[in-house]
Amino acid sequence: MLELLHRLAVRLRRLKPVAMAFFLVFLAIVAVMVFNLPSREDNLLLVPSIVGMLWSLSAYALLSTFYYIPRVPNASDRLFLRLALRIKRFWYWLLGILFVSTTAASVMVSLRLIKIWYQEYIG
Repeated sequence: MLELLHRLAVRLRRLKPVAMAFFLVFLAIVAVMVFNLPSREDNLLLVPSIVGMLWSLSAYALLSTFYYIPRVPNASDRLFLRLALRIKRFWYWLLGILFVSTTAASVMVSLRLIKIWYQEYIG
């Protein structure tokens, strides 16, 4: 799993500034909507902006966290180097599990938010 996330982050590394730009745009939209306290009809972009913020932040986290992962320790490495590499890789494994679980939660939250938004504003 760790190597898969690393390969994905390496392939998509050029999208890191794009993900941050989208996050900032969506954050600005949400801030304007919240601080202006518009009427219900003017809140049309609030839910899609929250979903966009969630996914752009998730993409940025993937690209930032898994671009570099520690190498697998070799048998010829010294004991403390092997131990340090294993501890670092274990930390990245925990981050990977956290990332996959938050991505699954993001899918569920996104689907629910878009369903509610669609029923309230479109349907």
